[in-house]
Amino acid sequence: MRWFYPILWTALTIVCSFLLAEMSTDSYLRIANVEYFTDQSGTQTIEAVRNQQFVSSENKTIPSTAEVIWLKITIPEKLQTWEQDAVLFTGSNETALSMEGFIAHDQGVEYWGYCDVEIDSTKCPMPTLQYTFPVKKSEFKNRVYYLKVVPGASGINNEFYFMKQSYFNKATIFLVHFIGLSTGVYLVVALLALIFFSSFKEPSFLIYALFYLNLLASITINRGIWDAYRPNDIVFTGSTLVFPVLILTVFFDLLFIRAFFEIKKRHPRLNLIYMIFLAAIVGIIFLSFFPETQVLAWKTLTPAVFSSMFLTSISLVYFIWKKRLWAEQIATAWGVAIVCNLIWAGYRAGVIEGFWFFGYFAIFGRTLEGLILNTVIFQKLQKLTLKVGFAQALGEESKVVKTLLRTLSHDLSNTTQLVKTTAQVLKENTEDANIMRNIDRILHAAQEQSDIIENAKNSFLVRGKHVLNLVPVNLKKSINEVIEMYQPEIKRKNLLVVVNIEDNLQVLAEKTSLTHQVLSNLISNACKFSHDGKSIHIAASFQEPFTIELKIKDQGVGIPHQLLDRIFDDEVDIRQVGTTGEMGTGSGLLIARDFMAVYGGNLQVESTVDKGAEVTLRFQSFK
Repeated sequence: MRWFYPILWTALTIVCSFLLAEMSTDSYLRIANVEYFTDQSGTQTIEAVRNQQFVSSENKTIPSTAEVIWLKITIPEKLQTWEQDAVLFTGSNETALSMEGFIAHDQGVEYWGYCDVEIDSTKCPMPTLQYTFPVKKSEFKNRVYYLKVVPGASGINNEFYFMKQSYFNKATIFLVHFIGLSTGVYLVVALLALIFFSSFKEPSFLIYALFYLNLLASITINRGIWDAYRPNDIVFTGSTLVFPVLILTVFFDLLFIRAFFEIKKRHPRLNLIYMIFLAAIVGIIFLSFFPETQVLAWKTLTPAVFSSMFLTSISLVYFIWKKRLWAEQIATAWGVAIVCNLIWAGYRAGVIEGFWFFGYFAIFGRTLEGLILNTVIFQKLQKLTLKVGFAQALGEESKVVKTLLRTLSHDLSNTTQLVKTTAQVLKENTEDANIMRNIDRILHAAQEQSDIIENAKNSFLVRGKHVLNLVPVNLKKSINEVIEMYQPEIKRKNLLVVVNIEDNLQVLAEKTSLTHQVLSNLISNACKFSHDGKSIHIAASFQEPFTIELKIKDQGVGIPHQLLDRIFDDEVDIRQVGTTGEMGTGSGLLIARDFMAVYGGNLQVESTVDKGAEVTLRFQSFK
């Protein structure tokens, strides 16, 4: 089902687009070939021009190499079958500074009207759009139309249409409302994304906002402004119509996916590919600013756009396959947008027919994309809200833990002091050797407990970022203290503990935490998970001039392979039951690892099920 919606919506977009195109086929007619004549001086009249030799335009753009370009349009035969008035619409010709129309017939020449670059010009015969001229039904036969064009910087687009009057009126109203809807959608989405970014500092929200602000600019800025910067020898083919809009759109596509799916952190190799593409796009934009490299930049645009679209598609397919959260929704949105862009590019290249307003079809795709991605952005907002809620709850929990720690440490310190005082009094009032030995053990245990409490208060289990006072610690002495602590367990299981450590071996650590948080946890685990009558081997050796390696190896139940790779993951429950029913919490290894990191060392675990585990600790040596 994860593949269902992206494929379904993309297919529906394609089918509906071509159904709509088919429905509009009989309502408009694109003029395949427009003849032109270049008036170098710009002084020739319509009477003189009618006798000139016109040239058939073979490219999408008629070059602007003269002061005035005269266009000659002959009524196609198909138009003569229409039973209503029509409109001559010049399509994407915003770079023309002005157009003046003439109608030639057997009786002479009629003045058709004048349009300049200002939209809703009062001089234009049909002021609703630029460069639009009415054609009466009675003028379909024996008429030739001439347009006197003052070109802009980048020539005249060979894109002219005859449209039925009723169709033109409906399409114009639709486009006006559609552009208004698109502008509203883009603006709302961008503002929401900026608000969410300011609240959560989530980079994908910022990129999302910039992405739609870029699209908003592409609608509100006249495309003729962009065309003015296009080199004159570049012909409009495929996607080279609006350089900045297209190249920035694919740039934000890649950047958004890279940030949203955390590619930098989770997929290093894929991130390298993304960085290469992003750097290439920045390079193309940079090259477009200089006259010497503008042509190269424009020629590179089409492969850059389609390559970026391909990379986007492949990435989203990969994330759906990996079952990443929201991958199918984003793939649906991008699939719709990419399909619309491809249809639009194909129409601009002249290989697809059916829409005279396909120039707006890419905007249509991005609007649908925005509506679909809105669901994603709100879902992510909900998740971030929950995350913030959990963080606040954890913050409150942390306060509770700190309060509990202060209370327990204070009360336990008082109780421990009472035990020590009572034991001291008992020792002073007895002469029995056995009782005195037991009292000494009580005093020693009470002192160790005091040290543990004081260490916990100072370091807060390392997580409080307290810096421990590292000093040289005799490793063998600390291990012997821990073994003495666990003598009852060792005797109960008839374990043999073999220690092979030099007497004077010094490691850089903090004595109390090393003994009671690191070695105690590890030796306790070795005893807990060893079978009766087995051995525990503890050995230390120099590995480098400044490194001491300590190994604690048991012959116990071992750690299952599926848990071994995750034993240091705080969010994974790795509790196991000992060989005689002892319960392990799974936190001992985490505590030992944290303290080893503070010491400047590390901890590693190797294990085989039913053969035991080996824990390796590497300390900084101190001689």
